[in-house]
Amino acid sequence: MQRAKITEPYSYIIKPFEAIDLGSAIEISLYKHRLDGEIKNLEQWLSTTLTSIGDGVITTDKGGSIAFMNPVAEKLTGSEALGNPLSQVFIIIDECTGELAENPADKALG
Repeated sequence: MQRAKITEPYSYIIKPFEAIDLGSAIEISLYKHRLDGEIKNLEQWLSTTLTSIGDGVITTDKGGSIAFMNPVAEKLTGSEALGNPLSQVFIIIDECTGELAENPADKALG
């Protein structure tokens, strides 16, 4: 059982087993394998899309730390911004007053 937990199988059966148990385990495994493939394809599609956008794209985790930057955002902020809080990297200054402006990303994270 410990080895099964480490290898993270899609399913497992314990001896002795009935033929229906084996059939169910195979069906579950095939279904999980198909879903994992679909997720991998969607992740690749999303990564390609975000990377190819001509504007800077920055995503954060729930805590507000930068989790992803496309190449345009890296040019604007520097790749060392990855992992840092967005509030330290994405600072907005009011053009007219020169004062610190409210960051719209704070509303999205709040």
